[in-house]
Amino acid sequence: MYPSAVVAFCLLIWVFGRENVNPYKYFVLGIKYCLMTLESVKDSSIDVRKGAKPKSEIIPITFCEVRKENIQRYFFGSYFKYTFALILTTIVSLLISIAIGFFKIYEQANYYCLIVLISLLIIMRFGSMASSYKRVNIVFSLSFSVFYTLASWFILSKYSLGAYDIRPIIFSVTDTSKTLINICISIFIGFLAHSLSYPMLKNFQSYSKIANIRTPINLYSFCFEAIKSINGFPMRMLKFIYIMCPWFSIIFFFIRNYTQSKNFDILYDSLYLGIIFAISFYKLFYVKNEIRLIINDSFEAYRNYETKRTIKSGKKAVISFYQTERMIMIYATSLVIGPSINIIMALMYVSSFFMSGVAQSIGRVLPLFIVLCTDFIMSSSKLLPITLTQ
Repeated sequence: MYPSAVVAFCLLIWVFGRENVNPYKYFVLGIKYCLMTLESVKDSSIDVRKGAKPKSEIIPITFCEVRKENIQRYFFGSYFKYTFALILTTIVSLLISIAIGFFKIYEQANYYCLIVLISLLIIMRFGSMASSYKRVNIVFSLSFSVFYTLASWFILSKYSLGAYDIRPIIFSVTDTSKTLINICISIFIGFLAHSLSYPMLKNFQSYSKIANIRTPINLYSFCFEAIKSINGFPMRMLKFIYIMCPWFSIIFFFIRNYTQSKNFDILYDSLYLGIIFAISFYKLFYVKNEIRLIINDSFEAYRNYETKRTIKSGKKAVISFYQTERMIMIYATSLVIGPSINIIMALMYVSSFFMSGVAQSIGRVLPLFIVLCTDFIMSSSKLLPITLTQ
C-alpha cells in the first residue's frame, strides 16, 4: 500500500509542476512596478558643483507589468512555482486521504499523513530560502530562529501545552528522554521561525501600508491605484485579521485547556481550525493586492529624489525600483507560505477522522500545535522591536 501513496504523490507533483496546470501565476500576473535608468537620473539631476539646472525637469519612469510570457525571467520565479506546486500537491493528497478514509482504508490514509509531514518540511525549506536572500535578512532570520528555539526550549522545559502538546504521543511510541524530545521540538520551532521570518516581515509591511494610507507616497497615482484596489471591506477585514492575530489562538488555547468540557473538545478544536482555515484562505485571495502595497514602498526613494534632485538620491531610487522588481516572486512566496501551512494543518486535522492508531493521534494534535506556533511567529512584529527590511 505504501508505494501507491508515494506514486500518487509524485504524480501530483509532476502534474502541478507543469506550467499550464499550476495556478501560481494568479498571484503575480498583472502586478505593476516601475523602473528608472541611471541615464535618466543624470539628465534629471542638479549638478551641485556647477549649480547647473537639470537637462530635463521631468523624471522619466518606465511602467512595467508582470506578464505571462515573461514570468519565468523573474528572480525566484521557478522556486515560487515549485513551492506552490508542492502546496497544491499536499492539499490534494490530504483530500485524497479523506476520500480514502470514507472507504475505511485507514492504512493508506495513514501513509498520506506521513507524506504530508515530509512535504511540510520541504515547504518550510522554501520559506527559509526566501528568508535568506539578502545578508541583512540572513542575520535577522537566524537571530529570529535562535530566539524562538531558546524561548520554546524554556517553555517546553517548564510547562505543558495541554491539548496542544505533541510530546505525550511521542512518549507513547518511543523510549526517548524528555530532554531530547524537548530539544528536537525546539529545533523544529526554530526552523519554522526561520522559514516564517521574512513572511512575518512582509505581513507586517502590508499591514502598515493598510493602517497608514494617508502617506505622501499614496499621492502618486501609481500608489493610489494599489490602495484603491483593496479599499473598503477587504482593507478593513485584513486589518481586523492582523489585529486579532494571535488572539484567536490565545482565546481557544485557554478555552480548550482550562474549561471542563471534554464532550466539546472536538467542537472547540474544529471551530478553532475552521476559523484559521477561513482567515488563511481569505489572505491567499488578496496576496496580489498585498504585493502591490509592498511595492509602493519603493516610491519613498523616488519621492526623496524628486525633492533633492541629486545624483546620489537618484541612484538610490534606481536601486530601490530594481530591487523591487527582483523581489516580486520572493514577496509572493513569503505571503503564500504562512496561510498555506495553516490550510494544510486544518485539512490534516479533518483527515485525522479517517485515520487510525498513532497517525490519528498525531493528526489531531500536531495541527493544533503547528498552527499555534505559526500564529505566534507571524504575530512577532507586535511583540519584538522589529523594523522592516527590504
